[in-house]
Amino acid sequence: DPALRESAPPELRPYLDAFPLPNGSQFSPGAGRYSAVTMNRRRSDAALLRLDHGAGGPLRVFARYQYSPRSEQQREAAVPGVVTDLDVRVQSLTAALVWLPGPKTTHDLRMNFSGWNTASATTTEATARPGSSLLGRSGALQVSVLGAGGYAFGLSDRMRQRQLHITDSLSHVGGSHYVRFGADYRRLAATYYYQPYRALFTFNGFTPASGGLLSGSAAAAAIVSSEPAAYPLYLSFSLYLQDTWRATSRTTLTWGFRWEMNPPPDVRSGPPPIALKGFADYPEVTRIDPLYSTRWRDFGPRFGLAYQLDTTPGREMMFRFGAGVLYDIGYGSAVRAFEAAPFVNQRTFAAPAFPLAPDRLEPMALPATRPYGLVSAAEPDLRAPRAYLWNASIERVFGGAQSFVVTYAAAKVRDLLRAETRRSYSESKEDGSGDYDLLQVVSNKPSLNYQSLQVQFRRWLSQSLQAQLSYTFSHAIDSGAFRLPPPGLAVIFEDTRRDSDFDLRHNFSFSGSYGFPSPGAGLARRLFGNWWIDWFVTARSSLPFEVTGLATEAVAKAPVRRLYAIVRPNLVKGEAFWLDDAAAPGGRRLNPKAFVLAGGYQHGNLPRNALRGFDLFQADVALRRRFLLAEKARLDLFAQAYNVFNHANFMNPSATGTAFLASPMFGLGTPWNAPAMGPAPRSLQFALRVAF
Repeated sequence: DPALRESAPPELRPYLDAFPLPNGSQFSPGAGRYSAVTMNRRRSDAALLRLDHGAGGPLRVFARYQYSPRSEQQREAAVPGVVTDLDVRVQSLTAALVWLPGPKTTHDLRMNFSGWNTASATTTEATARPGSSLLGRSGALQVSVLGAGGYAFGLSDRMRQRQLHITDSLSHVGGSHYVRFGADYRRLAATYYYQPYRALFTFNGFTPASGGLLSGSAAAAAIVSSEPAAYPLYLSFSLYLQDTWRATSRTTLTWGFRWEMNPPPDVRSGPPPIALKGFADYPEVTRIDPLYSTRWRDFGPRFGLAYQLDTTPGREMMFRFGAGVLYDIGYGSAVRAFEAAPFVNQRTFAAPAFPLAPDRLEPMALPATRPYGLVSAAEPDLRAPRAYLWNASIERVFGGAQSFVVTYAAAKVRDLLRAETRRSYSESKEDGSGDYDLLQVVSNKPSLNYQSLQVQFRRWLSQSLQAQLSYTFSHAIDSGAFRLPPPGLAVIFEDTRRDSDFDLRHNFSFSGSYGFPSPGAGLARRLFGNWWIDWFVTARSSLPFEVTGLATEAVAKAPVRRLYAIVRPNLVKGEAFWLDDAAAPGGRRLNPKAFVLAGGYQHGNLPRNALRGFDLFQADVALRRRFLLAEKARLDLFAQAYNVFNHANFMNPSATGTAFLASPMFGLGTPWNAPAMGPAPRSLQFALRVAF
């Protein structure tokens, strides 16, 4: 954010010069899954209390408390009468103690305690309860129809998180060096509250004879019984050292390192998560070992250089270079261990008759014992993903009123995480007595390469008019994304290097501000003077996606007789991918005759992410005015229009939505699900703010 960059403390300026911010968005979220959720009501409030005291001496104390409740009600447009109520309450207390033992030394100790409470409940407005006759008991029902949406009744979710975050830094200015040393500690204590009983069903669209909603059988079903709650604990600790050296009047060097130590998740009370033992095709489970081994060698060096090539006034030229190694904490996948045994006891059925027989609907016994229905764990040697980043830029000033910046930025990311369903079942032992029925494992197989060329032009046309143009050309390639399958299904991974889900090739933006001429003097100037209009226009090329279908594999001598997986189909020679259709979103739709399932438990010859969908364009405009009410009081007025031209933007067909072969809406783009996922229809917002 350029505004944040400009407001940074002066001592951080050399560091920011050495590590320039990218011009425009490098990474963009993927199209996401298809969803027909529309927002109906939303309420958000906040209370803020801030205390800041400095007695003029070497000690300063700062404290801030914030309370932010928010409530939403969501309705499923595809399934009338299904309502989800969401309640979120966030509290945060931050305190800081800044000590100045000398004119060149600063000791900064900061502590933050935050708490989140979230709860959601899905109900139906109908007087009859469809879930009651289907389940034969009280509980939660979730039906997912791949390619069409879903239905939920009685589904609730509740979570509480408490986080303690402490940072301590010591900085010293001596001669031409500015040195900082610090430590960072984070403790996140979560509580996941589970529903005692859930029935989950997944269907292969509506009409397919294998697992379709109208076929009399489901693709997969799961009966889940859960403990009341799980109490995971996540810890992380790091140390860092940074030295900014003003080597010459033109040269600034920044170097340093950061050491990370992130142990695997544990529990505050109750049983620990299940871990794997051994690296064979059929690993055993253990309740003694940690989820994975703690790594002590996550050491990330960083280096930056800023050199002024030309100091001629009005023709200044600056060269910047930065490189470093960054580590992720790696917790994202490990959380799934708390959604399986021993906290959850799950019985999974592949291709069962629907509705399930009464005996199959019986709750599972608790606590869960071997053989576990579902185990979700990680490889014992799981590593934190690491990124090697580097960039170089040249900035040239022309006449003092305009500048031109060219930046090359690149990254190599290794040991990315992915979750896969292993073809490993109870017959893993010769006597047929295994440890589990179904195994989901997180490993480190994918990798990613990213390169970009970024160009930015800034121009101050006058005191009241300024504008900025930015363009980024980039390419991201990886060997497999982190994708989670729907309940009871699997995802077959492969190591083919292809375009990433967020491979955004072209990204253009145009922004600026203009101050309207003000009347001469008097009341007219106070009312109509000092008005500004701001605009931001963005356009980007489409993101990649793929067509999918459902494949099955027969398994002998196992409770799970079949395993369904989402796979890519074969291409039909001579058929076009897209068909022009004026009635379709975006004027085109996928050709269903161009794709056919390969058969068997395997991918077809359609390459991963081989298709490109819809481009995006949006223009936002804001009108603002500031009135000075007194020496220390002001009034701000805002009028903001998002997507002022009401341009229709569409998401790509998604793998489990309209790009799913069994979808009745196959091949159609879908509107962006705003505000959570992206651009929305035109909306207006007015605001009034008094500051004193």
